[in-house]
Amino acid sequence: ILLLFVSFTCHAEITEQGRGMLFGSDHLYTAKAAKGWVLDNHSGASRGAHMLFYPTGQTWASSPVIVYGKATPVSSSPGISEFVKTVEADFHRNGSPNFKGVYKKQIFSELNATAQLYYYSGDQWGNYEAVAYFQETETINFLVFNARSKEAFEQYLPGFEKIVKGY
Repeated sequence: ILLLFVSFTCHAEITEQGRGMLFGSDHLYTAKAAKGWVLDNHSGASRGAHMLFYPTGQTWASSPVIVYGKATPVSSSPGISEFVKTVEADFHRNGSPNFKGVYKKQIFSELNATAQLYYYSGDQWGNYEAVAYFQETETINFLVFNARSKEAFEQYLPGFEKIVKGY
């Protein structure tokens, strides 16, 4: 019976409108898939992406867009604007000299957490990204929306913003 219980509690799934949790030694947060999106806590786990979202009917490998969660300690970047500058510098050093982040607006979650939304473009792969940063006490928690084309970015951006509101 114990073996059966363990197999059920450890099972990773792809769940429509599921709520994912991301945690580490200094952070813990959840986000909920928007209507028409799924939570996948399995497909990207081997690459460190334990909380993935993408549109229903797609897969992690083939979706034109994905959303994943990350966190960085405040000790390495005390604020969001400093972290954005670090991200830009890393991309510049690694082959994307035109990479740029632009602040767009604030988004408020259902629980009144405030996200600063940045758009990124100019990487060497032609991706378009939006990142919602949440400044917490010990970390900057963030949700990354990655699109393979500008059209997909624009089409699925409202779904990403709904995921951010579920933080």
